[in-house]
Amino acid sequence: MYWLNNRFFNELSGLDLLLNDLDQTSTRWRNRKHNCSTGFPKVNVWKNNEAVVVTTELPGVGPSEIDLKAHPDRLIIKGERIGRTRSNGDGYQRSERSIGKFHREVNLPSRINPKSVTAEAKDGILRINLARAEEDKPKQISIKSA
Repeated sequence: MYWLNNRFFNELSGLDLLLNDLDQTSTRWRNRKHNCSTGFPKVNVWKNNEAVVVTTELPGVGPSEIDLKAHPDRLIIKGERIGRTRSNGDGYQRSERSIGKFHREVNLPSRINPKSVTAEAKDGILRINLARAEEDKPKQISIKSA
């Protein structure tokens, strides 16, 4: 039986690798096309009845180096992380933290009021509170008895 042959499974494994590479390439192209990054900064987004909250880790980036823009349906986080300057003779043993400019657009789960956005940076964590637009907040409906 051909399908039980190891060669058949090896060919499928190669096809799987090829499809994975194509998927990663198309994701990178899509991100470049829309001028956004899925890598940095990572974000957490959640909402309650009053607000949408976005948190992101930005170690080594000061508040003055971050540009935030709020739109009714999305949040834009831009900035630059500057690397440590090296002295003569210094050489990295390992360098895994990325440096350079970053740009992240986050689609929000609810429409917000861009005029009532607050942000706070503490211990490398940026917390952004975006008040939900009145028309997007859940409404309590009273039921009349007949």
